[in-house]
Amino acid sequence: MAFANGAFLDSPAITVTSNGTVITLSAEKSGGGDCRVVFSTGVYTWDTTPADTVSLTAGSDTSPQINYIYLPESTKTLTASTTGFPSSSSEYAPIATVLCQSAASLQTDGAYKVHAWTDHIAKTGSN
Repeated sequence: MAFANGAFLDSPAITVTSNGTVITLSAEKSGGGDCRVVFSTGVYTWDTTPADTVSLTAGSDTSPQINYIYLPESTKTLTASTTGFPSSSSEYAPIATVLCQSAASLQTDGAYKVHAWTDHIAKTGSN
């Protein structure tokens, strides 16, 4: 089932926050518990209890910074990059792209853009 690699069996809830200095992305299973992710090595249960977090790179209010957040199959560690998702030869589950302005502005106004990239697998007719 190579087409399913990097897909989620559960719905993660993605939150981006700032304390005015550090920007953090948090991921947890919607409704609680741990998220299951399909990789070529099998179904991986990602510990999202408590929420898994990663620090993001801030930009400025006039020149924001894009962050690519993903879960690599090789390390299974929530990872953020400012250069893009891994190459097609590296297996990973995309989590989100976040366009971050300054940490102070993000704290009061929220991120300029948060796009969840979580593809889900479900049986026909399920919600």
